[in-house]
Amino acid sequence: MREILQFQIGNCGINISQKIWEKLLYEHTCEEEKQEGYLQEKYMDTYFRQQKDGKWTPRSILADYDPESIQGVMKGSLGEVYDQENAFSGINGTIRTFADAHYNESKYIMDSVKDSIRREVEKCDSMQGVQLVSGIGGGTGSGLATSILVFFREDYPDKTVDFTPIYPSLGDELKAFEIYNWCFAMHHSIEYCDMSRPADNQALYQTLFRTLRIKESTMDEINSAIADSFIDLTAGMRYPMRNYLDLKKISTILRPFPRMSQFLQTVRIPYNKDERSQFISALHHPKSYLCGINLADDKLISTAVLLRNHTEVGQRFTTEFSDWRHNNKDKIRPFGFVTPHCFIAQAKLAKEQDEPSGSMICSSAAIKKYLSKYADAFTKLFASKQFVHVYLEQGMDEMEFTEAESNVNDLISEYTEYSGNYYSDGEGEGELDTED
Repeated sequence: MREILQFQIGNCGINISQKIWEKLLYEHTCEEEKQEGYLQEKYMDTYFRQQKDGKWTPRSILADYDPESIQGVMKGSLGEVYDQENAFSGINGTIRTFADAHYNESKYIMDSVKDSIRREVEKCDSMQGVQLVSGIGGGTGSGLATSILVFFREDYPDKTVDFTPIYPSLGDELKAFEIYNWCFAMHHSIEYCDMSRPADNQALYQTLFRTLRIKESTMDEINSAIADSFIDLTAGMRYPMRNYLDLKKISTILRPFPRMSQFLQTVRIPYNKDERSQFISALHHPKSYLCGINLADDKLISTAVLLRNHTEVGQRFTTEFSDWRHNNKDKIRPFGFVTPHCFIAQAKLAKEQDEPSGSMICSSAAIKKYLSKYADAFTKLFASKQFVHVYLEQGMDEMEFTEAESNVNDLISEYTEYSGNYYSDGEGEGELDTED
């Protein structure tokens, strides 16, 4: 088996994890004590491990400095499903800064978290990697999450790390602590992650309204959309798939250079075979993504389309996809750095009654514009030295601010190298990779 271990860190990460596991339990027919079936038995091991009593428990580790957050999970509807030995909380409640969470409070729970990670890895036959989700505007989501990232990368350097950071929403109310925390988390993400799929609530409000026709999104619906991105990404690892994808293969397809690991993913989009063009267009629309980007802003480096429960893909879909891109280069700015330029994969789920849908994950230089907004906010704050003393008093050095800022700006510069001229006549485009 190719197991995946999940880390859900901080209040934000834990809330999203509730949706992830609800959806996984549904997909694998585990709800209402239904734990039988060929597909369920064969493919459940990716995210679940079977206990001695025959029940399945998530390969999940939850951690939050706020004990009420963990207590709420264990008293909730999924409390009996989790392994309670893999849930950790602090004693001092909510942490505001990266410095306090990363350097001070972590010493109270990190040893236990490390032991738990080692136990879970030992219970895997052939673990492919981990997925981590946290809100990096908060202290716990940035500081504790990066402590875990550093430990895992150093102890398991050959495993793939997929990180879903929830960015603080850009706007007039963006707080100093949030932008500082964001930059320090990004600094570690660049160094320790193979894949990073950012999301932000502000963009998701617009995405759910435009793409899924949800007029007034709730946090529950936003968390559900983020959870779908996990489900779609790993469908081919849990069910039969045409063109098999695992975490390492996705990372290899999309990442031109090791540091350029910032990927963009859409929400799950309904599919109708009679409206292929609309579906393909929606995959490229700026209001379909988990974060606020527009592919038309810069070069599209490489993509993977993840289809669910499609009864047909074949040459017809592939041809229409290729034709749409050829006719809409002003919207996507293709850059064929490798073949395949686009990888199309189709998963057949156990629940055939679920409507066909799909999503797209891609690597694009357009991410630099999105990152620059946060980096510029950090530069402005740091130049004025606002609240820097708080971080210094909690154990950080001012040089760490400079290093984090420099690392993020270096990444933006690397993406900038892909900007400028782009192909306008089809020359240099990579091939679509699919199987009939």
